[in-house]
Amino acid sequence: MIAGFPHTRVPTGWYQIGWSFEFPVGEARPLRYFGADLVAYRGHSGNVVVLNAHCLHMGAHLGHGGVVVDDEIECPFHGWRWDAEGRNTHIPDGSPPKRGQHTMRCWSVAENCGVVLMWYDADGGKPTWEVPQLIEDPDRYYPIDRASRYWSVRVHPQMVSENAIDSAHFTYVHRAGSNPVILDIDDRGPILHVSQEMEFGSRKKSTWLTPDGPVKGSLEIDLFGLGLSHTRFAGADEAYTLVGVTPIDGETSAYRMTNWALRNTDGDEPDELARRRIEEQFRQAERDFVIWENMIYIDKPPLMRSETRAYRAFHTWAERFYTGSGADARAADVRAGKR
Repeated sequence: MIAGFPHTRVPTGWYQIGWSFEFPVGEARPLRYFGADLVAYRGHSGNVVVLNAHCLHMGAHLGHGGVVVDDEIECPFHGWRWDAEGRNTHIPDGSPPKRGQHTMRCWSVAENCGVVLMWYDADGGKPTWEVPQLIEDPDRYYPIDRASRYWSVRVHPQMVSENAIDSAHFTYVHRAGSNPVILDIDDRGPILHVSQEMEFGSRKKSTWLTPDGPVKGSLEIDLFGLGLSHTRFAGADEAYTLVGVTPIDGETSAYRMTNWALRNTDGDEPDELARRRIEEQFRQAERDFVIWENMIYIDKPPLMRSETRAYRAFHTWAERFYTGSGADARAADVRAGKR
């Protein structure tokens, strides 16, 4: 657990476990999230399935040598089969399938614009809200397999989500010419929407993104629970970035970044402008890592006057995901206007 962090419970919500291109039909792969060993596979119907990893017969890990048979997975040890609901369907010697307590845990999975999501609730509850479609027309953007990256980082998901309301770190961590200004924070239940005004290329005569000088623009950020942060960049260009932060164990998380850069060519390879934007997003993420991996968490920091309203709004919203019923994530009366 990150030193100083007040919660031991993982927040309820949707978390990214990969990209669609990583789950070909008929292939089983091992995963480890939330301190648990899991197996994922895409059955022949096309759906991604995630189960607890260990066969309930003698404990073999289905992600290491498991065979996908139609929409089921066969254990590499003794050939027992399990369906997409975790039920035993076949035992090679003709014994009747084991049911009841011999049902493996099945995790709720969704795919959204090439991103694979899994629902987590410490109490085992089913999803109570859905993530909206991430991109209206994905074909307008370069393929995400050319614009995505994975890191393993010592960070809690909430620490990453807090970036959405931490304007003051831009000039120090990201070397921005000026900090963005938060215009609005809107609690929408499981979603926190943050609108920011930003000057791209601030205080610089020319940059690769703003060759004609600074450009006024905006950041429209949606936090889908505490595991997903979705940002629309407008002004200097049009682009989207999704950050997915999924706990591996009590201290380390899988950090995935997906970029949607607007197509300017007919091919799938990003052009020079898109490539530079994608690489810049990766580089800026790594600047954050240096801070997160070496910090402690201060639960009640002595805030500057300019920080108070945004941080209070964020923490009021975030707390709901840690409760036993967190899952409905109903909207509170939380709103912070321009400071």
